[in-house]
Formats: sequence, structure tokens, C-alpha cells
Amino acid sequence: MFYSQKLRQLLVPKVALTLVAALCLALPIISFAQSSSAPKSAAKKSSAPRKGLTEADVQKMWAQKDDMLLTNQIKLRGVAFGVEEDWINQLQQKSGVKSADMPNSAALLKSMIEESDVAGVSAAAPALLDKVKDAAQKRNVNDLTPLLHPELLKTKAKVYDLFDNTNYRAHSLGRYSSEANQEVSVQFFQLTTSGVERIHYVYFSTLHGKVVVRDVRSGPEEAQRFLRDEQALAESKLQLMFRALNDGDDAGVKTLCTDGLYKAIKEWGGDKHPGDRLTRGHRLDQVNVKTFVATDQKSVRVVADISYPLTSNKKLEFLADFERIGNDLKIVRVRDTDNKLVVFDPDTDNYLNRRYNLPDGPTLDGGQMAMTSDVALISLEQIRKFVLAAIEDHNVARVLEYGQTLIDSDPTGGEGYGIRAAADEMAGHFEDAEKDGARAVQLGATAYFVVQWHSTQVLEATAQFTPAVLSVSRQKIQYLPPLSSGKPAIDFTCDTPRSCEIDPGGRVKKPTPFLKLTHVEDDGKRKTKEYNFAATGTSCPDPAARQTPNLVPWTQGDFCGSGMAPGGTVLGGIMNMGHSNPNFIPLYVPRTWRQDLTAVWRTIDAAQKSTGK
Repeated sequence: MFYSQKLRQLLVPKVALTLVAALCLALPIISFAQSSSAPKSAAKKSSAPRKGLTEADVQKMWAQKDDMLLTNQIKLRGVAFGVEEDWINQLQQKSGVKSADMPNSAALLKSMIEESDVAGVSAAAPALLDKVKDAAQKRNVNDLTPLLHPELLKTKAKVYDLFDNTNYRAHSLGRYSSEANQEVSVQFFQLTTSGVERIHYVYFSTLHGKVVVRDVRSGPEEAQRFLRDEQALAESKLQLMFRALNDGDDAGVKTLCTDGLYKAIKEWGGDKHPGDRLTRGHRLDQVNVKTFVATDQKSVRVVADISYPLTSNKKLEFLADFERIGNDLKIVRVRDTDNKLVVFDPDTDNYLNRRYNLPDGPTLDGGQMAMTSDVALISLEQIRKFVLAAIEDHNVARVLEYGQTLIDSDPTGGEGYGIRAAADEMAGHFEDAEKDGARAVQLGATAYFVVQWHSTQVLEATAQFTPAVLSVSRQKIQYLPPLSSGKPAIDFTCDTPRSCEIDPGGRVKKPTPFLKLTHVEDDGKRKTKEYNFAATGTSCPDPAARQTPNLVPWTQGDFCGSGMAPGGTVLGGIMNMGHSNPNFIPLYVPRTWRQDLTAVWRTIDAAQKSTGK
């Protein structure tokens, strides 16, 4: 017993020491095993990819209003969707939590928005839309998926409708615009199978580095947006044109109009200042411009309603139709408020075809269309014909009306003053005729005067004077035969004032009441022929008509018959009214012949001085 107890006392410490030693030896092995296995477990866990935050994840944490948590999670995991500015705005609206409450998270999300630049989208959009069209018409969702934004893919019916085979014929693209939500839009013009053009807007965004179609928008709101865009551009262009015209620069008209319209305007308004009749001489604050989109035309076309007060307290109003040529706006025609044409580009309706690479149709023909009858808007060529007809009828009131209408609509164009000069002369207001004639030619226009052409041929005495019109401008003097004669105008030269019969003081250089002008016949020999013009009323009457109260005899020369000498001496005899007449036939002239011809001469002198001759 004693032995056993003693033995236990000796053995226990030894066993304890042995266990301690064994444990000490085992610890490094355990520790090594644990340290070597821990990295393997950690490596295996870290190699598993973290899933990016979904839209629902972000919405949940955003609604919790925990800015630090959401910021750390975005940094740690990223997002599994394309962040857009519009989505962030909706996130705030739905949760009621503003960006100011989540400053770090909001900044981090906004930094992840992929920007779409106008240049990049405009380069990629045409080919992208062609692919979308092909896939949509085939109803191929797999082909559409990489071309459309996921949100648009949910409402792909809008894309199907846009390119529906039963209604779609072709499309063209307009101007690209940068949008607020890092998007870019473009005007999408659709030509339907019925030949009518419609307007849509297609929106693009950048998703995972690629441009995709974000949305398609149609309807009244987009039409109104198009109107606003086109209005701003059209009004800006018109203002530039008005400024140019008021500065005497016709380049503004040429820039704003198509080539075909500009050519037509030159013929309508005159070569020297096309367009002046509608715009020059009116301050910009007087011009009122209203634009709208015409819904009664095949083309989506902007129309400008232009009006301004005239000097006679009347209002001139007309419509200018714009057309898109490329991505620019040009005027293609001008109409009056009754929808009658004033002036137009013959290819007006072909610009729509050309935008869609379709063949041209027939050009417009003014002879087959309703043209305006408004004197303020008809062409100068037409007005001149009307004026000549009224002059031949000696209708002073009508001539004055034409002249005053042009003065009202174009106060600095000059043509109205030139027409009014004829009315002044016929009414016996010779000083006014002289002033109006001089003003007309100084402004580069044409002045008109009523005269009598004296024929030197052996005719019956009363037939030696024919009513005529002289037109005077910087370029030339013309004799305009009666319209009914069908004869062409005759050009005259009057190189210096002294080559004409009447001088500035009203004195007669030669003892004849005629204005002598020289016509050069360019037949290779440069022959010249002199024409004599007398005041209206001058004639060679028979003895029974000598008592005309407004006429006085002029006996200082023989003008009423060949071979007749002053004093009544018959040289070889003359037939008058079919009978032999030994008596001298005097020339009968108006009492005011001198003032009448002086007004004509001084206008010629003003024309020559304005050209530096």
C-alpha cells in the first residue's frame, strides 16, 4: 500500500511531464496545419465573384437612407445595370429620399452614367436605325436586343409601329440635339405609303460603351417640339435676311432661299434688288413673324406668316413656306393670305422626294396654278404691263394707284416713284413728275413718261404723231410702243445731257419742241437713227381743228408735211386728208409742252449723273 502510494507519487509527475511534453511537441504541428490550411480556405472564398448590385438592391438601400452603407456596397460590389440620370431622378421620386440626403452615394452613381455625345451618336445612328428597321420588320427580338435599351425592349411595339410594313415607305433624319439625361435625340421623318410625311423623335443613349436606341416618341407633343425647334430657326433666319436687306445686301435673300426660288424672285422683284419689295425699308421692330407647321401639305413644312404696316396705314401680309434641304431650312415659295402663289421654286414638291431618294415628279407651272392678283405682290413685269395699259388708256387714277401701292410696299425700291412720275405728268403736275422721276432713277428703278412719237414719213397730217411711252433708267432709255402693236422696245443713247434737245433751264436749244434721241442699229455698220418725241397732245391738225383750246400753233418750222416751207409756200405739193392743200399746216403743241419735256429731260440727266456719265 505504501509502495503503491509512493509509486503514484512518483509516476504522476512523470506522466504529467510526458503529456506536457507531448503537447508542446504537437502544438507546432497543429499550429502549422492550421496556418497552412487557412490561406487555402480564404483564397477559395475570395475567388468567388461578387454579384453587382441590382436596381432593386440600390433602391432598397437608398430608401433606408444609409449613405455610408450604400456607398461602401457600390464600391465593393459595383452595379449590374446601366445607370442613367433619368433613373436616378425616378429613384428619388419613388423613395422620397433626395440626393442631398445621400450625397456620397448620389455622386458615385452619377459618376457611373455613360455620356452620349452628339457627334458620336450622329455618326452611329443612321446605320443603327437601318439595323433596327430590318429586325423590327422581321419581328426578330434576338436581333433587336443588342440594338435597343432594355427599357425600350419592354415596349418594343413602338419600334414595330415605326417601321410597320403596311405604313412605312422610307425615312430621313433631321437635326441631332443633346438632351438633359445624357441622351441625344434626332428628328425622324417618316414617309408613309400614302406619300404623307410624319414627324417622330428617336432618342439614343450609350450602354456598356455602345450607342443604343433609348426611346421612340410620337404624337402631338413631339409635333409641338418640332414646331418650337423649327420656329426658332426660321425666325432667326428671317431676322438675318431682314437685316441684310435693310443694309442693302441681297445676299441674305440668296442664303435663305433655294436656288430656284432666288432665280424666280429676281424675275419677280427685279434683277438689281430681289426681295426688296417685301422687306426693304421697314424696321425690324415693325416686322411681325408667326410660324406654324402646315398640316394640309404632304411635307412637314414650317410656314412663316410675315406682316408689317405700310406707309399708307395698311398692312402687307404674305406667307413664306420653308422646306428642309439637308439639315437646313430654306424658303421654297411665297403665297398670299388667300393661298394664291406669289413666287415659287418650280421644284417645291420635289424636295420631299429627294430627301427619300425618290425620283422627281413634275415641276410646278405658274400657268396652271392660282397666282395672286394683289398689286402689292404681283411681279414687276406684270405691274409694268398693267401700267402701260393704263397709260395707253390715259387712266391717271389707275396709274397712280399702281405707283402708290409699290411705294407703300417698297418705299426705297424706286419703282413706285417711277410709275407715279407718269401719273404726275398726265395730270399736269410736271414738277412732281420731275422729282418722282429723278428719285426713281437714283434708286436704281425705272421712270415712265407719256410722249408723242413724231414720224417723218409722208403720212396723213393727223397720223404723224403716235402715242408712246419713254422709260428712263440708269441703264438705258427706251421707247415702248403700244402693247397692241406687238413691236419690241427701242433702246436709245443720250451720252451727254447736251445731246438731248431740252436743257436744265427749260430753254429750247433748237427752235423745235422735240426731244431728240438717237437709236444705234447694231447691224455691223453701227448706223444711227434719230427719233423725235413731243409732249402729249402735240399734233398736226387739219384747219377745222385749229381752235383746240389747250393747243397753240407752232409756226417756226415745218413738221407736219414733207416739202412744206414756213409761210405756206408749197414745195412740190402735199396731200392732206386725201386732197391737195396749198396752205401751210402749223404744228400744234400744248401750252405746257416746255415743262412737260423738261421733266423728261431732267430725269434723263439724273440717270446719267447717277451713273457718273
